[in-house]
Amino acid sequence: TKTHTFTINGLTRGQGKINPLTIDWDGSSLDVEKKGTQNFSIPAVGDFKVLAICAVQENDQYVEVQFSDAIMVGQELNGLISINDITDPAYTIDGSVVKVYATERLEGNYTITVNPGIENIVNKKITKGYTASVFFENRLPSVTIPGKGVILPDSGRLMMPFEAINLAAVDVTIIKIYENNVPQYFQTNGFNGGFELRQVGKPVVQKTIRLDTDKGLNLSKKNRFMLDIDQLLRTEPGAIYRVLIGFRKEYSLYNCSQGGNVKPNDDDDYGNDGYEYGGDNTSKANDEDDEFWQRYDNYYPDDYRWEDRDNACTESYFTKQRWATRNILASNIGLIAKRGSDNSMLVAVTNILTAQPMP
Repeated sequence: TKTHTFTINGLTRGQGKINPLTIDWDGSSLDVEKKGTQNFSIPAVGDFKVLAICAVQENDQYVEVQFSDAIMVGQELNGLISINDITDPAYTIDGSVVKVYATERLEGNYTITVNPGIENIVNKKITKGYTASVFFENRLPSVTIPGKGVILPDSGRLMMPFEAINLAAVDVTIIKIYENNVPQYFQTNGFNGGFELRQVGKPVVQKTIRLDTDKGLNLSKKNRFMLDIDQLLRTEPGAIYRVLIGFRKEYSLYNCSQGGNVKPNDDDDYGNDGYEYGGDNTSKANDEDDEFWQRYDNYYPDDYRWEDRDNACTESYFTKQRWATRNILASNIGLIAKRGSDNSMLVAVTNILTAQPMP
């Protein structure tokens, strides 16, 4: 989604009365089928109070408290504005806005309490307390594939959706499990399994896809992207394709207060920075895909620290366990099997695209 901001100037506060403000929007001039109305209240002169409290998750993470008057700079706010279960928060004052920073990363629901005693620039104290709940999303770098389906119908373009947070790019790998090897594959795997693939499959796609080409997209939030399978390979009926969507530390847009992000090294091979080789396939005979399978079977970087496994500012966070995977079958055939009380079996075959029975 794209966000556009605008400012309304010239608003006045009435003497002893609240001035209403109505904002209407209509996107028909841009061929956008969306319109609406929202009403606001402009507080009267001398009415010093809290207008709004919200969670902000941009480059920094903080709670924003909006007051009706400009706040006196230099006053001690500790104890006057608090976040539940958070000790020793930090405060900054910017006009009528107070920003509250926690000493730790915020995630989930929090209660914000504003107590009486805060002063505006004319030394008037707020007399009524205010409490609100805010929610902080988990915005650690991540990628997911929504849903649980394993069949992609051939509607002209094979498109797979995936969702990413705080990532500038992802690495896409597709392993083809040949039709003749599918019975052997199912000896050790279910439909979405990924064990012993070297014996039955071959990597056919290894590609880095940039997510930051649209400069108007806020990548710090969850965004949905579409992976065009047809642009990457030509699928064959009967084969299974294992799609892996991974990411590395240099793709992270996560804001680290210390250290920052590691810059990519142009000399690094795909997926081969800081990782030791190892795994179930290292004892197998070498072939043209040996380097790939060594990377595929490796789970942890060589400087992995278990205590840093959830710290997105370290290499220990960026492991194979955080990749999104999905096995897909390119097929338009849907099967429904029903067994009767006499143990008879009825199997219905339909076209997934049209829901019509197939001969």
